[in-house]
Amino acid sequence: MRAPSSCSQFRSLMVALTLLASCSDEAATPVVTDDVGTDGADPDTVVAIDGDDAASDGSDGDDALDGFGCENTCAPVGATRCGPNGVETCGLIDDDVCLEWSAGVACAQGRTCTAGACSATCTSECNVLGATRCSGNGVQTCSDLNGDLCLEWSATTDCAAGESCSGGVCATGCSNECTATGATRCSGLGVQSCGEHDADECLDWSDTVPCPSGQTCSGGTCATDCIDECSTPGVKACSGASVITCGQSDTDACLEWSTPQSCGAGKSCSGGTCSTECVNECDTLGTTTCSANGVQECGNTDVDGCFEWGTTVACPEGQTCSVGTCSVSCLDECPAAGARRCSGGGTQVCGNVDADECLDWGSPVACPDGQTCSAGTCAESCTNECSVAGATRCGPGGVETCGNVDGDACFEWSNAVPCVSGEACSNGACAVACVDECPSGAATCDGNGVKTCGQFDADTCTDWSAPVGCPAPTTCALGACVNGCLDECAQGAASCEGAAVRSCGQFDADTCLDLGSAVPCDAGLSCSSGACKADCTDECTTGAVECTTTLGRRVCGNADLDACADWEPATLCAAGSYCTAGTCSPASPGAAVCSDVLACRKGCGDDAACILACDLTASSTAAPELAAYDACVEDHACVDPTCPVYFCTTESAACAFETSGDELCIDVLDCIWNCQSDDCVAACEATASLEAQHDLYRYYGCLALYCALDDQSCIDDVTDTGGVCSVEFAVCLGPDDPGLACDELTDCVGACIDKGGSLGACEDQCLPGGHIVGQTEYFALDACAAKFGCNEGFCLSTNCAFEMATCISPGEGDGDCDGLVTCLSACSSDACAESCYLKTDLQDQIDYTAMLLCLQGACPEGGEACQAQAYQTSCSALLAMCFQ
Repeated sequence: MRAPSSCSQFRSLMVALTLLASCSDEAATPVVTDDVGTDGADPDTVVAIDGDDAASDGSDGDDALDGFGCENTCAPVGATRCGPNGVETCGLIDDDVCLEWSAGVACAQGRTCTAGACSATCTSECNVLGATRCSGNGVQTCSDLNGDLCLEWSATTDCAAGESCSGGVCATGCSNECTATGATRCSGLGVQSCGEHDADECLDWSDTVPCPSGQTCSGGTCATDCIDECSTPGVKACSGASVITCGQSDTDACLEWSTPQSCGAGKSCSGGTCSTECVNECDTLGTTTCSANGVQECGNTDVDGCFEWGTTVACPEGQTCSVGTCSVSCLDECPAAGARRCSGGGTQVCGNVDADECLDWGSPVACPDGQTCSAGTCAESCTNECSVAGATRCGPGGVETCGNVDGDACFEWSNAVPCVSGEACSNGACAVACVDECPSGAATCDGNGVKTCGQFDADTCTDWSAPVGCPAPTTCALGACVNGCLDECAQGAASCEGAAVRSCGQFDADTCLDLGSAVPCDAGLSCSSGACKADCTDECTTGAVECTTTLGRRVCGNADLDACADWEPATLCAAGSYCTAGTCSPASPGAAVCSDVLACRKGCGDDAACILACDLTASSTAAPELAAYDACVEDHACVDPTCPVYFCTTESAACAFETSGDELCIDVLDCIWNCQSDDCVAACEATASLEAQHDLYRYYGCLALYCALDDQSCIDDVTDTGGVCSVEFAVCLGPDDPGLACDELTDCVGACIDKGGSLGACEDQCLPGGHIVGQTEYFALDACAAKFGCNEGFCLSTNCAFEMATCISPGEGDGDCDGLVTCLSACSSDACAESCYLKTDLQDQIDYTAMLLCLQGACPEGGEACQAQAYQTSCSALLAMCFQ
């Protein structure tokens, strides 16, 4: 695959495709600049890409564009500002390669430009069109009643005789709209409070009390500064029998819950969705959790039979919510940023989502229909998070219990039940005095995650953290993430973890034996030799060591509160080491080449011990090649066989070929085709240059995915024009072909059509001049366009971005889309542009191509106003994907 031959050619990749944002885009997340003055001049310097990228004179600080005879007058792509005629957007607006401000796009009637965006001159009273609420004994509906583009509550429509309003609906019976008297929430720019405000016996939200001038409502309180009420835009939750959505629905800068949308008669809200059937949002009556800066309690707060989180009760001034309680100081609710867990029918991610400095669980994100949450991930089938119903463990908020708490077929940990005042959770139970659960720094597996021993709660004793899941394709074994799985214990055996027992069995989806969830001993008993006993006995001699497997070891110490010696949790030997007589020792280098090690692994299935035994046979040369291959596979989370072939080609080829020569791929294939023995094939492969090895590996890899290597009929089919391996075959055949590359063929066809030729006639004229790679990639792109009926850029960006990227891309590296845009913006030569592409991986080339094609598809006739609008609307998601 070759790079575009010039920046100008790069702008016409296919028939009628003029890419409007090309070799000089600045890379950054769109940032709004200050408004311009009345004379149209920008009073401040433009927004730079990074804090140190802007020159003091207001230019972009980059002289590389001087060769094009222009310089950027704004940055980054997609930035907006207010001009005399409306919103102006930064982009490639004219025919040069530099960034400039577009013409102003006028705001709609009733709106003005503020901070680079059109906004209403009025303030909405509600934020969901069609939402309803109760007012007295009647219903009000949210709508734009006066055409000012703001939403307001309608006049009250009284309920019929014998009915009362509850949850925004007239009904013969009532249900609580809120769950805690005195709780508050925001409604527009005012506050509503929970109480009995009508004639029925249920709790209702009061009429809205507007905030004083200069303040907005945030977290149920009027304030000059706001806090996020929720953590993830678009997430839905329940408020009584209504759905609320997290987003930016008022004039402040924070996220808030929307106006509730009633589910209507006969339905209840569960997991953020209206349904006739319910799912528990929480699993233990009376447990508490934090929401924004307030506390929610678990209970049955509506008319269904399921538990849900109640109304948020704001913390007093000067306090924040931490681990379900208002306090002046905070504790981490979760072990590490990015850790995941299940909550009801959705997932929660750990991060800093409120105003304090501690880690918190974010708002639950419901799983798609047909999926359930298991081990923090939505999937069509579930896996056990714990292994013994009734087992307990300590979480940041109290005691968690193992059971089926969400309605699927698997066990999971419940929400934490807080300990009473003066007690703390220790070894899975509330106690006045705590005991160390584990030796500091130890690690063990819990399901498919690793938990570590440290200080994770308010007491002075060591605790196990919540597990952090292993990334695909690895699994947890002996406290570490490994390829495949590893028996952690012997069938039927039991071991101690502090004052709790862990039994050995098959508790997850792999084929290996695991230690089950820890089951605490009853009060007055301690764990000794894998059983709960009144009196302990030494399991081992303090300081003794032993191997648990050929790859793991454990040490004898005192891991609990009793006076006896116990075995501490087993640990995995370092990579390249094995256990002998209780000691991990580096293995002597073997003699196997990297390809033989991978072949050995292939016969292991998911047996981690077998895989690691294969690794120990690697020679000193093969070991680093194997490590590079493993790192790439893990970085790309490869779980299917195509992934290493296309995303780890360099590492795979280095592992597959022992030596290199200087022959081209086609010459190596010619040599192989004349071979009658494996030794001959090996001799031919040894002559391949590094580039040829890369191309040859992709060709071999593609064939192996679809054909047996002795099935010539299959090989002919997949390598024929349009076949699934035709591009890989063509790349191997054609590097020395002087013909046109794919992007040059599209330029040729486009230029021919511009002169009045038909598509068919222009292809007949241009395609014979292409080399076999260019022709094959062109045909692949053409076939994809025909399959989806694409005749413009937006369709291609949605359905054929891979084919477009392979048509224009010279190769793959490990750079990202953001970096590609930045790199191209500094280029003043074709060699520089080609270098940028060589540094970028294929997926990010695809993202970049899709972004550019979207702009063309949105504005097939060009035009500054259309382009500015596309940056903010139809192409904004692709822009964000590139700059994420």
